[in-house]
Amino acid sequence: MAVLADRFGLDSQERRTKRSGRRLERALAFIRERAAGGYDLHELADAAHISQAQLVRLFKDALGTTPMAYVASQRIAAARCLLMAPLTKNQ
Repeated sequence: MAVLADRFGLDSQERRTKRSGRRLERALAFIRERAAGGYDLHELADAAHISQAQLVRLFKDALGTTPMAYVASQRIAAARCLLMAPLTKNQ
């Protein structure tokens, strides 16, 4: 019983949560490093060291969106900043 408690108890859940957090951070770092894009879901999942399905689940749980929708929103936000930059400098 003690072995099962050690293996599947609260500590196990905490380890899974930390592992998920590290994997999400790896994926987000990969996205930041390659802001221009040019990669697909498979490469992003490889960078996070998880399967594509796990990556999609992780992003939906943590960020409420799919990985590639997140990438698109980050690229749009960056483009918006670039477009607004000349306007703020002239004012």
